[in-house]
This record gives sequence, C-alpha cells and structure tokens, in this order.
Amino acid sequence: MFKNLVGNEHVKQTLRHLISNGRVPNSLLFAGDDGIGKRQFAIELAKAFVCMDPTDREACNLCAACRRADIFSFPKPDDKDAFKRVIFSDHPDIGTVVPYNRNILVDAVRHLESEANFRPYEAPARFFIIDDADKMNDAASNALLKTLEEPASTTHIFLITSRPDSLLPTIRSRCQMLRFAPVAG
Repeated sequence: MFKNLVGNEHVKQTLRHLISNGRVPNSLLFAGDDGIGKRQFAIELAKAFVCMDPTDREACNLCAACRRADIFSFPKPDDKDAFKRVIFSDHPDIGTVVPYNRNILVDAVRHLESEANFRPYEAPARFFIIDDADKMNDAASNALLKTLEEPASTTHIFLITSRPDSLLPTIRSRCQMLRFAPVAG
C-alpha cells in the first residue's frame, strides 16, 4: 500500500498501526508542504479499506476496486456547478472536494455532508478527501463542522492542507493530525 510512496516513514508506520488495530479515526488532517504526497497517502489509506484482496491489511493494487479507487474525472475549470458537488472516483465510495478557483464552495461541503450519511455501496466505509482544506471560507468550514462532530460510523474524512493554522481551531480539534516532513531530494 505505502511501499510505492516515497518518504514519511513515520506517517506510514502510524497509518499501518491504525489500520491493524482497526482504529482509523473518522477525520484525519494530513498537514505538510505542498507536493509531498499527502493526497496520495489519503488515497492509499482509502484503498486499504476498499481492496477486495488485501494482503496484511494493505491494498493489493490489482483488484478492480483498487484500480478504480484513484481514477477521478475532474470537471473543466470553468464549470462552477460541477465544483458544487463531491467528485467521486470510479469507485463509488471514494470522493473528493476540490477548490473552484481559490475557494472550496460551501455547496460542495454541504453535498459532502449529505453523502457522508449514506451507507457505503461496495466497501465497508466511505472516504472523502478535502483537497486544499485551508481554502474553505467560514461558511464552508462551519458546514463541515457538523459532519466532523457527528460522523457516521462508516464515513472517513481526510483534510489535506499545507497550512493547517488557516483552518478553524474547531476543525483542527476534531481531526487527528498527521504531519508530513519534506521528502529528501
């Protein structure tokens, strides 16, 4: 699962430990510099749950679920309405929210809140990745708080940011933070 990812061995160990003990929190905050693989770590963690043939609780990357997990069809940059919804991968239990221009739209967070209440389609849980979470304005942040306060037991939300201090303190307090170190070049 994480063997193809470079660096951040401490994060890999923490995630492996959480998975093996069945204690993956409903909300995780992946914090670190831009471009070091935080999003890929989140996808690999989701794959560990959706995989149909896991080995030592890690994704096989060969089954149909693994192959579909990280294929996203992102909308064109000028299609604002498409950014008002969760963008699902080819796997129906893995979705993401991404910024439109420079902001995550409150409608996208509200759609995530709605989707987070549905039971998983194929996997034992659903996974939502909020990319550039620091780009949520106050309205979007407040919309997310309710979901973080009372998450469905089958929902996991991963916030990805290079600026965790930009998030509301109430959001940070409801997420377990994983700090990513820069990858040695």
